[in-house]
Amino acid sequence: MLRIKLPANRPTSTKPPNSIQEASIRDLQQAAKRIEWFDVAKGMAIIMVTAFHSNGALEAANVDTGASDDLHAFLSSFRMPLFSTASGMFASSAVKGSWGSLWKRRLETLAWLFFLWSVALWLFAKVIPLDSDPTFGDELSNLFKALIRPSEGIWFLWCLVVFYTFTKLGRLVDDRIVLPGVVALSLAGFVIKGAPAQHGVLGFVQGSLAYVNAASYLVFFWAGFRYKDLIVEKVPTTARQVLLAVVVFAFCRWGSLSAELLIARAALRFLAACVGVLLLLSLAKGCFHFVPWLAKWLSAIGGRTVPLYVLQVPIIWTIVVLLADQANGVTDGGVEAGLLHIHLALFVMGVVQVIDLSATRLGALWLFTSPRAMMHGARINPQ
Repeated sequence: MLRIKLPANRPTSTKPPNSIQEASIRDLQQAAKRIEWFDVAKGMAIIMVTAFHSNGALEAANVDTGASDDLHAFLSSFRMPLFSTASGMFASSAVKGSWGSLWKRRLETLAWLFFLWSVALWLFAKVIPLDSDPTFGDELSNLFKALIRPSEGIWFLWCLVVFYTFTKLGRLVDDRIVLPGVVALSLAGFVIKGAPAQHGVLGFVQGSLAYVNAASYLVFFWAGFRYKDLIVEKVPTTARQVLLAVVVFAFCRWGSLSAELLIARAALRFLAACVGVLLLLSLAKGCFHFVPWLAKWLSAIGGRTVPLYVLQVPIIWTIVVLLADQANGVTDGGVEAGLLHIHLALFVMGVVQVIDLSATRLGALWLFTSPRAMMHGARINPQ
């Protein structure tokens, strides 16, 4: 493991550590303590997100994707909880610094990316309508709605701003108050998700993926930040532990679908998400130790998620529209149709990698990080 040791006689500066350069030093020090298979877990999560968006675009193009819809409904139990937990695990050094440091190292880049790519998606929707997202309409007011109340698209960037801000503030409060609070908020989020369409304030919240999911997944980000060591300790490592976790997950998943009371379904869905995250972390750890070539690929993806996250929706929709005639020919819902979204997702990941490398060589990193961070030579992956 890389060890970074600073000279013992280095003079102590009285200047607050608020520059980009000093923040980069702290990033390097934190990287020395990085648990490498966390990146494997993030890679798994972003691939599941890409496959989900690919499947949704194909269905919107009237392609019968067979059982893949059921597969993604199953993966929804832990897909974004895993992403949120992994993001929280990498938040420690940024959150524990000053507010100025947090802004320069995370919030500035997240706010820039969210604004830039919201505008880009709004313009893109004028060429290829994103019918699944009503916020990307023809009027300029739709763009403002997308910024304030994201429905789909890049809503997770909006949530990350909320997560980082809350976590920074949450450090001022006793964990015995914060933890029950975020658990209750998560349960409320799952209740709102499972409730019939509502009107008024509840309907306003229900209509935004960012609002509902910020409530549902904040607890996972907080847990990743605050209880990282405990989570690592509790990750199943033996066959007996994994089997027990699988049984618990299966029971919670079944209960979340069959329970009559909405609050019971929400509670069981929350528990299924918690156990599912542990199982996927166990899978990531096992992959890292026993399948190094696959772990290396997943780690590379997980260590650089921003380009894939912001680019995947327009690329997926462009491909689906261009190949609509050929895609519509796949209507049997069999194996071929069920694998189509996987092929599409892998192709999109390759396209994104080419774009990312090209942006790096052309000096266009402002596409994936804030302009000021780019000018200081930073290459930040704020998730």
